[in-house]
Amino acid sequence: MKIKKHLIVLLFLAAVSSVLAQSRADTVISKKLNWMFYPYAFYTPETNLAFGAGGLIYLRLDTSRAVLTSKVKLSAYYTLSRLYSFSLMPSIFFPGVERANLEAELSYAKIVSKFYGLGGNTPDTGNPYYSLNKFRAYFEVASRSILFNFLNSGLVFEYADNIVYDAEDNNYLQDTTLLGRKGGKLLGLGFLGLVDLRDNVFYPTKNGYYKFSLTFYHPIMGSDFNYANFIVDLRQYQSFTGGHVLAAQLYAHLTKGDPPFFNLPALGGEKRMRGYFEGRYRDRQYIAAQMEYRKLVWWRLGFVAFFSVGDVAGHISDFKFKRLKTSYGFGLRFLFDKEERINVRMDVGFGHKTNGVYFGLEEAF
Repeated sequence: MKIKKHLIVLLFLAAVSSVLAQSRADTVISKKLNWMFYPYAFYTPETNLAFGAGGLIYLRLDTSRAVLTSKVKLSAYYTLSRLYSFSLMPSIFFPGVERANLEAELSYAKIVSKFYGLGGNTPDTGNPYYSLNKFRAYFEVASRSILFNFLNSGLVFEYADNIVYDAEDNNYLQDTTLLGRKGGKLLGLGFLGLVDLRDNVFYPTKNGYYKFSLTFYHPIMGSDFNYANFIVDLRQYQSFTGGHVLAAQLYAHLTKGDPPFFNLPALGGEKRMRGYFEGRYRDRQYIAAQMEYRKLVWWRLGFVAFFSVGDVAGHISDFKFKRLKTSYGFGLRFLFDKEERINVRMDVGFGHKTNGVYFGLEEAF
C-alpha cells in the first residue's frame, strides 16, 4: 500500500504516552479534571519534516451525566521549512437550567496549501501550491431556547485574516476575477440552532446531534467580502449488542453571494471524505454523507471502517448522482480513557487516485 506524501510516525509512542498519562487521569477522576499529551511527527515534500504536540484537557462542570464533558484541545507543530500552526479549541458545557454551551476555535498558521480551481472536475495538472498566513477566531454560544425545551439557540461570530503569497506558479490564482486571490479579512455574525442528544461527546453510541447555522459576512461589519454561509450537520448513532456501533452523518455547506476562494466549501480532510486533501475540490455548494462502523476489539484496541460520498457544485441544481465522489477506509483506535471513552485514532482513507492518513484524538464525527 502506497501512502502518497504522508509519513505518520510516533504512533506507538503516542499510545505509550497515553498509557502513562492514564495513571494520572485515573488518580484525579474524582476531581473531574483530566488531561493527556502526545507528540507526533509527519513529512510532506512541501513542508519537509514537521514536529508537533497535541493535548486534551477535559472535565465535567457538574457531577450529573446529563451535563456533557467539557474539553479543550490544543495542537502545535513546526516544520523544517519554517512553517507552523497553533490551535486552541474549547468546547464547554455549562450546568444549570439554561443548558448553555460554548464552541470556539483560535488558530494561527503559516502553511502551504493547494488550490485546483473551482468545481468538482478540476484536473490534477499544473502547480496547485500556494502559501498562506491565516488567523481565525470563531465562537458559537448557545443556550436553551425559550420556545422549545429540546432546542439550544444562539449566536455565531467569526473573524479571520488571510494573506495569500507565493502563488505566482499557481495558474489558478492568476485569474484577476478570483475573489480573495491576495487574501482578505472576514467578519461574520449569525445564529444557530442545536439539538444535542448524544450520550457522550467523545464516543457517542446512541441518539443524535443536529445543528444548523447561518452566518452573514458584509463590508458594513468590516468584512472584505459579502456573502452568507449556511451549514447543516446531522448525525445519528446506534449501538448494538456486543459493542457494535454504527454512526451516520449528513453534512451540507452552502453559500450565497461572493465568498473568497479560501473560504469556499472544501471537500476532503480528516472529518469528511477522508482520503482527499481538504480543498482538493472547492465550489459554492458542498454536500456529503458518511457512515462508520466502530468496535472495541480487544483490551484498549478498536477498529473502524467507513464509507463516504459527496461532491461540490456551483449551484444545487448542478449536483449529479453519477458525478458523486466516494471515499472509504479503515482505522485503528487506542482507548485512552475508559470512563469518558476517549480514543487516539489513526485512519487511512482512499479516494479516486488519492489517499490520506489521519492521526489525532476523538472520532471524525
